[in-house]
Amino acid sequence: MATFDSSAVNVSLPTIARYFNALLTEAEWVVTGYLLALGLLLLPLGILGDRWGKKRLFRIGILAFIFSSVFCAITQNVYQLIFCRVLQGMGGAIFISIAPALLVDAFPASERGKAMGLMGMCVSLGLMLGAPVGGILTHYFSWRSIFFVNLPVGIIGFFLSEKFLKEDEKHTEVLKFEWLLFKNRFFIGGNLSLFFYFVSLFILYFLTPFYLAEVLHFSPQKVGLTMMAFSAAFAVMMPMSGWLSDHVGSRILSPVGLCLSAVIYVWIAQLTEISNSKDVILKLLCLGFASGLFQAPNNSALMGGVSKQQLGTASALIATMRTWGLMGGVFLATLIFTFRVKAHDGLGRHFSAHDIPSSLFMSGYHDTLLFAAGIIVLAIFFSLLRGK
Repeated sequence: MATFDSSAVNVSLPTIARYFNALLTEAEWVVTGYLLALGLLLLPLGILGDRWGKKRLFRIGILAFIFSSVFCAITQNVYQLIFCRVLQGMGGAIFISIAPALLVDAFPASERGKAMGLMGMCVSLGLMLGAPVGGILTHYFSWRSIFFVNLPVGIIGFFLSEKFLKEDEKHTEVLKFEWLLFKNRFFIGGNLSLFFYFVSLFILYFLTPFYLAEVLHFSPQKVGLTMMAFSAAFAVMMPMSGWLSDHVGSRILSPVGLCLSAVIYVWIAQLTEISNSKDVILKLLCLGFASGLFQAPNNSALMGGVSKQQLGTASALIATMRTWGLMGGVFLATLIFTFRVKAHDGLGRHFSAHDIPSSLFMSGYHDTLLFAAGIIVLAIFFSLLRGK
């Protein structure tokens, strides 16, 4: 539910911006507000779940997500939507921080890999379906419908969690933050490479729906189906690269995946005003495969590079790096795109994406994607810096 909503909102953002006549800097906060709540609360909520009870907090998170989704659907201006998205992010932070711990508690050690793999499949499925389903709902009904979908799903999840999740045992020791992780060069290098990778990825993921909608004039449905190409390739590649890393390690696979991503960003930057959907889909498919080649080996190596007592904190920190990377990507995408558009045309005012000519949009889009490719170079540097 959480990943589906995140993907669906991103695809519907051009429609939302037009509906509220919002500036690009205002539309940015519909995504950033959600990610900001996630980034600030992931680690504290993970610790709170251990102390107060994971099942209880998980069910509170479901209720928070349901009610905030309904509020998002009935908002009357972009500022109300941003506020409700922050509330939604608070509920989503509970799912992301507590779900892995609930699975670890529920499965024996011999089946934890299978359990985490199933959760990863659900995450990928939510991201993959969010784009096309969100586009279809927006096209045939309204952008508000992508939030109403959470109502039945959340209610079912709430009652299933009451029936199947077990109560926590009492914790007997005061938890402490594992500062030793910050002395682990392998862990820090891998996390920083993950951070810069997600910054670059969300620069593309934030701007490309605007390119498809405003320049190529795709319908919301077609925007969603096109953006699905990345998630589909990513979902296919993740288990394959994870299996491969078990045999050859991540030291080679992760940097290779990043290098391929940087080259593909430059390739995507060659898109024009007359490109067709096949061009875009092919390039997004290739980027999805390259991204999967980096992420699964990198994350597997990070979790294998810490002690058993540090796994919970390490998991929360990885999720935090990912979320702050996404948020940084949205911020930089808006900043660099706006700056380059003004530089190309001398615009001294704020503007909406649908207010500028296609040629001017493409100039800013190309420059911003090349900037994103440069950020991947930083990710490559930190991936190599971590050592064995």
